[in-house]
Amino acid sequence: MRTSKLDPALESIYDEISRDDIYHHLQTSIDFIDLSEGNLTIRGVDSFNAGQIKRLEEFAIAVESNTGLGFEVFGRVALARLPLAAYFLTVMTCADIDDRVHHFGEHVEAVLVAVRQVLARHYPSGYDYKHGCLTPPSIEECMCFNAIIELARKKLCSGEFASRQRRRLEKARANYRSGAQYLSALFDKHSRLLIVRIDLGYRDGVYSPHLAPVGVEQAHGDLARLYNNLRHNELFDHLVGRISKLEYGESKGYHYHTFFIFNGNKRNAAEHIAHAIGEYWKNNITGGRGLAFNCNRRWAKRRGNGIGMVHRDEAVKRRYLMKALAYVTKAAQHLGVRVPKGGAKNKPIIRCFIKGQIKPNESGVGRPRGNARVAAGKVQLVAPMPDGWIDESVVF
Repeated sequence: MRTSKLDPALESIYDEISRDDIYHHLQTSIDFIDLSEGNLTIRGVDSFNAGQIKRLEEFAIAVESNTGLGFEVFGRVALARLPLAAYFLTVMTCADIDDRVHHFGEHVEAVLVAVRQVLARHYPSGYDYKHGCLTPPSIEECMCFNAIIELARKKLCSGEFASRQRRRLEKARANYRSGAQYLSALFDKHSRLLIVRIDLGYRDGVYSPHLAPVGVEQAHGDLARLYNNLRHNELFDHLVGRISKLEYGESKGYHYHTFFIFNGNKRNAAEHIAHAIGEYWKNNITGGRGLAFNCNRRWAKRRGNGIGMVHRDEAVKRRYLMKALAYVTKAAQHLGVRVPKGGAKNKPIIRCFIKGQIKPNESGVGRPRGNARVAAGKVQLVAPMPDGWIDESVVF
């Protein structure tokens, strides 16, 4: 993905979001709300444990940064607990984490592979953690834990690990830069943007357990059909941009976090538009199987949001909008969705992060505007984005 250099003020928004922030975002963004019943109804709690994944990542970083083990062992006697032993419970109970749909960051992936390989070697009939909080581990478990650390360290210090981690970090940052440039270009063309935030998903699972789960290819196809219908539906009149991010939760399945961006000089009433898009998704696109969460209804009145009507010169709201984009893109460093490899016959290329295009100004007229630099308290103008800039990273 080719992106030009991003303004430092926008780059800093991405950098200021910490690992703790991302895992908090992952754990607290699991509620899904149904608009169709008239009341805001929580759809259920996902069993994804962001705290456990975060702790596994902390363990991997600790293993990578020192040469210690978990237990000091002499013969068949465990003499002492070393600092890494604090992660014993988290590590010894992580083998059953389901990573068939999710892929985790390289640190967590390395630990999961090491745990499964070592447990299979030490406990060929299967390992079952049965300790209470006061029960010390057996000598065999201490030796097994030490072996996990040694194997994980070998993987974490390999060139393959470094290369894979670098690619993932670069891809997440490139998605943010591309999205930030896209939003900035839209503000260059329009003095006001109406930001409509809505999450689009499905009823299968908690609401309708009798329904077969929707697969990633069907979810992709539904979103593609929605996007293909944009130009033919007056609901999307004066739509100037769109961004979507595919995610997966055990209770709510595949779903998209979406931004629909309208010309704010032509449209208003973001909450009403979000509701209408949700109804269109549920009834027309998914044939009654869909669910939608109207973020504009839930969050628009909260302090610190970048949705609803945003003026080009509103530095604070634009900063919050960019921060929302940063959360969506940076989360992929730690948790992503596995998608089938596309490009073959009848196999679509499924992208987890999708945005629209900026069309060239065919008339070539209009007052050139500079990019808005999002700063603390004011908007400054920097070098203008060339008229006719197009993002070529996404083709439906």
